[in-house]
Amino acid sequence: MSRFEHLFTSDNVKHLQSTGFFYCDQIFDEKEAIRIREELLSLDVDDNTSTTARLPTFKEHLFQFAGKLYPKPHIYEIDLHDAALRQRSATLEQIYRVTGPALVSAAHIAFPDLDLDPTSASAIKVQLNKGGSFPCHYDNPGPPNKRCLTCIVYLNAEWNDSFGGQLELMPFLKKKVTVQPLMNRMVVFRSDLVLHGVAPWKVPKEDANRLCFTVWIDALTQGEYKLTRKHLQFVSWDSAATFFSSSTLQRCISRAVYDEEYEETLIRCVGGTPAEAPMLAQHKHHVQALLSQLRPLIEEFRRRKAETVFS
Repeated sequence: MSRFEHLFTSDNVKHLQSTGFFYCDQIFDEKEAIRIREELLSLDVDDNTSTTARLPTFKEHLFQFAGKLYPKPHIYEIDLHDAALRQRSATLEQIYRVTGPALVSAAHIAFPDLDLDPTSASAIKVQLNKGGSFPCHYDNPGPPNKRCLTCIVYLNAEWNDSFGGQLELMPFLKKKVTVQPLMNRMVVFRSDLVLHGVAPWKVPKEDANRLCFTVWIDALTQGEYKLTRKHLQFVSWDSAATFFSSSTLQRCISRAVYDEEYEETLIRCVGGTPAEAPMLAQHKHHVQALLSQLRPLIEEFRRRKAETVFS
């Protein structure tokens, strides 16, 4: 049995199949989880104050937009596909060589219908937040991306609500779910079906940085990503809502359906930085283009989304 196979219980599998996600606790032995956290926090951070040259560094998280690279403020990461960094830390090597493959194996067994790639994780990253947040996004926005499952393991000791940093899951036209990033907790969700973001991390203390690592598991095939006229031939709004809730084509319209959420979380992430104006303008342009073509559908889905808040 894979080390993590017992975490993918029948109830957890059913929950992901119906909602797009599940989470569970006690991923590692308690002492092992503490050791992993302490060793990861000992690694150097490239924040212009580092003096340690021997240890691998957390690099500033960068994203590409309109041909330019922008930083996500106060967010740092280590890409474990960098062999040079792994060689300097036994913990990074363990996550890459042991933990990641074990999660891939367990997920492949638990979800035979997802056609997961059983060979290896497409990406494994360690992330450190000294502040900051993440805007609404899909981990798989479309080709050439093949990510199917996102597995996040949190390592946040003594966390409480005042710290922030909660994972915000927004399954299409369902209630928003907020998951606390507790120590030794794992969240698994569909990379191509679950819109999500991360609430601002509010604790500036060095000993209270938000820490996690993520394993992304690819599918061998890609879901649908081109919305055509044939997909829009519904007999009722109910049938349309049912279709998009379980289809990767929801990514084609989510920016308009979740317009307010995209804009709010975008501003809280990059507000006041050079990325704010171009990203906000691109978002508004995208929404208007969708409304010009699919206004009745978008407005109906917006109404249904709003109803879930009070249901």
